[in-house]
Amino acid sequence: MNNNNEGTVYKILIVDDEKDELNALSLTLKYAKQFKSEISIAEDPLIALAKLENEEFDLVLSDFKMPRMNGIEFLIKVKEKYPKIIRMLITACVELEIAKEAINKAAIHTFIEKPWYNDELRLIVHEALKGKDTGEFKSSTEVGDVNEALHVVNNALEKIFNDSLDLRINKRVTLEFTSPVEFNKFFYEIKQNKNININDIHVFVDKYIIELTF
Repeated sequence: MNNNNEGTVYKILIVDDEKDELNALSLTLKYAKQFKSEISIAEDPLIALAKLENEEFDLVLSDFKMPRMNGIEFLIKVKEKYPKIIRMLITACVELEIAKEAINKAAIHTFIEKPWYNDELRLIVHEALKGKDTGEFKSSTEVGDVNEALHVVNNALEKIFNDSLDLRINKRVTLEFTSPVEFNKFFYEIKQNKNININDIHVFVDKYIIELTF
């Protein structure tokens, strides 16, 4: 990363075996207005690992389904050798088992579901870069278990329902878990609800933070 205050240029590595998606992701982040970046790409995770040995990166965004090594296997290696790099996984199939492995083994920062929305992707990457190495999150609610978390979500949904049509806007709720077991239970429950979007996931040694919009 080139540090020069407002002129900071973040180095981002994108890994995807699909050339069209690789180029689309690269262009989406290259022309972000929120931050300046230098984008590197790799169509093979082994090539990406070689790049990481020779260059410093702030963030790695990897596809899940790739030949020879999937995205989680790749990001596990990134975590082991370069733990300070922000790790993001983009996938069309965020299933519970995939999520567990990504969270527990690769300690990914964020899931991004396909198809992605360009503005949302830029915002997610920008927020991750701003919060790099700080672990700071605004207005998160600490919850002890899945039932308490669902209670918070249900209250938010009820408030939206009771608001007049003019006041009904997307609501954002950020929940903080200390138990990986309860976090995984909650993740599974929320994935079943089509009215709730998982906007962001942050995994740390002692806490699991999930941001929802609905």
